[in-house]
Amino acid sequence: MSESPSSNVVQRLRRHLARVILRAAMKPNDFSIIANDCWGGEIYRRLKLPYRTPFVGLYLMTPCFVRMLEQKDLRAFLAQPLKWIEHSRYESVGREKRQMGNYPSALLGGEIEVHFMHYRSREEAAEKWSRRLARVNWDNLIFKMDYSKDLATEEHLKRFEALAWQKKLAFGQPPSVSFPHAVAVPNYTTHGVDMVRRVAQAMDLVRWLQTGEICRFNGEGFFWRRRLHASLWQWL
Repeated sequence: MSESPSSNVVQRLRRHLARVILRAAMKPNDFSIIANDCWGGEIYRRLKLPYRTPFVGLYLMTPCFVRMLEQKDLRAFLAQPLKWIEHSRYESVGREKRQMGNYPSALLGGEIEVHFMHYRSREEAAEKWSRRLARVNWDNLIFKMDYSKDLATEEHLKRFEALAWQKKLAFGQPPSVSFPHAVAVPNYTTHGVDMVRRVAQAMDLVRWLQTGEICRFNGEGFFWRRRLHASLWQWL
């Protein structure tokens, strides 16, 4: 059964209101999210912000992602040309390509695999990667990883925590883990796009995007704050 015109209008107004409130709360919103999957790109899409990151519509397996972040000069590393590859070293990537179609994959620096899951061709992937890389705000980088998928281990989480970058977040499925930048998310899913709303129920996403501070919604004292915060993201 289709929704009524009035219902659609209400949804559009609610979405617009949520976007205005969230964007106003996080000014300036010139951050660049370096994420292991589609989660970061979904933040920009929901808020209708320019993609200030090339990490949109793609993913990296956790061993490659953490290794990439450990490079001494990340800016120079990402500026290297993409070297296209036919096969991944990871069996799970090969299985997924057989199921979804053979999307482009490339190597950075001869070792880091980048998988352009939502791109139709190498040409499209290369053009958008270069264009968005040029928009990166190197003075306001934010890093996000998922510690519950793509071959992630506790050792990868330890290495992520050890990185010098201050604005970072690692999330995954419960139970909680004892790392300062790690957040266990109820109703966790491996789907990065869906995790935007779910993370917003577990922590103050606006504060993290602005300051890098992780404020978990723990206890009854956060009930109304969590409800308002989660509702705004849910409306987008």
